[in-house]
Amino acid sequence: FQVFVHVSSTYCNCDRPVVQEIMYPPHADWKDIISIAEHFDEHTLNILTPKYVQFYD
Repeated sequence: FQVFVHVSSTYCNCDRPVVQEIMYPPHADWKDIISIAEHFDEHTLNILTPKYVQFYD
């Protein structure tokens, strides 16, 4: 069975002041993020989160 899913980059990049319909590079590798979330305690995750979640002014 096949599925076609479209998510506009407008929804994925709503923190950017100007959003273009392009593929923006990821801030980090998804495998690394999953590994960090699985292995670190909540306090450490709270410290690391701002380094991975970037907001644009």
